[in-house]
Amino acid sequence: MDKIKARFAPSPTGWLHVGGARTALFNYLLAKKTGGTLVLRLEDTDRARHDESAVEKIADDLKWLGIEWDEGVGVGGDAGPYRQSERLDIYTERIETLLAEGKAYCTFETADELDAMRAAQGEHGGFKYPRPDPLPTAEQAEAARVEGKPVVVRFIVPGEAVTIVDDVFGEITVAADEQDDFIIRKADGYPTYHLANVVDDAMMGINFIMRGQEFLGQTWRHAVLREAFGYPTPRYAHLPLIMDMQGRKLSKRDGDVEVHAFRKAGFMPEALVNFIAMLGWNPGTEEERFTLAELVEAFSTDRINKSNAKFDRDKLSAFSTDWIANASDDRR
Repeated sequence: MDKIKARFAPSPTGWLHVGGARTALFNYLLAKKTGGTLVLRLEDTDRARHDESAVEKIADDLKWLGIEWDEGVGVGGDAGPYRQSERLDIYTERIETLLAEGKAYCTFETADELDAMRAAQGEHGGFKYPRPDPLPTAEQAEAARVEGKPVVVRFIVPGEAVTIVDDVFGEITVAADEQDDFIIRKADGYPTYHLANVVDDAMMGINFIMRGQEFLGQTWRHAVLREAFGYPTPRYAHLPLIMDMQGRKLSKRDGDVEVHAFRKAGFMPEALVNFIAMLGWNPGTEEERFTLAELVEAFSTDRINKSNAKFDRDKLSAFSTDWIANASDDRR
């Protein structure tokens, strides 16, 4: 297998969730198995939810788990800076290029006007933004900005079916009539997730993107942006959702689900890593106890499940008991 350059790109809004820890772990395992590189990048353009203290919290929890990154925040590298909030000039240049090439345009509807558009489309299916004809001019956009209206930039979708190939879910096609012109720069001047992560992945040489299944439905947007920029297509692997034992998406209502909480509760990092690795992946054998080094050797994307994983606290306790017992044996 070619060397993988993967990334873990959390939004620093709080403590590291076990779902984020699993994403980081799987990217780490794949990068290490291929002699590749893991990048830690911060997607911090959502300034309303940004928590600067979370940067250190996330980094500390990753290190406690044994997940070390080779490039990125706190380490450096040739493709920095590794905070999206420090890369705004790069995004602005890319967006201006799209505007100049007629691949994007500005719009400036108010919240009330957008609500009226949604109402006009009815309640069948999701809202699809209707492309204006003719497109607003730069002069109209500037006039709207002066008036205090929210001016955003939307990307013009090509109007063709888009097929994504995913290591876990196979081929997924999004028909042309299911697409609409999406926002790539918000009214506050910050890029959306779609634009920023596509630009960053290309500039940082990321060739394998592994992330949660909740992003799968957005990947067609990233594909059309990559094509517009002439960027190469990475491999994808989207990970199954982590659910509680009642089949609901795991959330804080299920109790503490951050890595920090398990640290405070006295869990060993080896036990938590072992448990997290089994959330949506299996080695294809009866073996369940793995060190981090053993997970590197055993891991492969073809053993990632499509079905949702269940967060079984009793199983986590069993992993912890097993690790503590084995640690005690080793000290005798």
